[in-house]
Formats: sequence, C-alpha cells, structure tokens
Amino acid sequence: MKKILLTSITILSIFFITISCSNSDDSSQNDEQEVVEEEEEMELVCKQCEANIGDFTINIEYCDNGDGTVRKRTEAIDGTIQEEEVDLSGLTFEEFITLQEEDSTLTCQD
Repeated sequence: MKKILLTSITILSIFFITISCSNSDDSSQNDEQEVVEEEEEMELVCKQCEANIGDFTINIEYCDNGDGTVRKRTEAIDGTIQEEEVDLSGLTFEEFITLQEEDSTLTCQD
C-alpha cells in the first residue's frame, strides 16, 4: 500500500511540475512574440536628406524613433558615419524636418 501511495504522489508531483514549467515557457514565448509584433507594427519613418556645402554634398538620414526623438545619421565627405539622437522638443517629425530645411542648405526627399 505504501508503494502505491508513494508512486502515486511521485507521478502527481512530476505531472504538476511539468504543467507549471510548460505554462511559464508559453508565457515567455507569448511575451517575446508580442514584442516582435510591436516592432513590426512600428515602422520607422525616415527622410533622406542632402546638405550642399560648396562643392560637397553630405548625406543625412533622419528617422523618427516614435518616442519624441530622432536618430540623425550623417555620412561625411570622407565616408565616416556619425549617429546621434536628437530631441524633438515637442515638435512632430514633419515639423522638425521642415525647420531643418528652412534653416540650412538641406533638401529632403519624400
């Protein structure tokens, strides 16, 4: 009788451990899938721009991060690339791009 009881308790324990571990794995997989889906839904809006300085052209890419900041990626004349985060200071991405074009020799493509 003791063997049957001990065997039953062991089997039930293994069953409950397996179920609890399986559920936690599903939860983490669902969380990871939700993050991937959110990233896919939020496509970056970017503008390709050129700054003409004399005979030189500098390529600049502005990408809206969706959090009130813009990633500015500048390719210099010598080919080096510099990246920086720029705070929009309450402006929309389009307003920011318009100000950049008005305040410099910058031209951006849609």
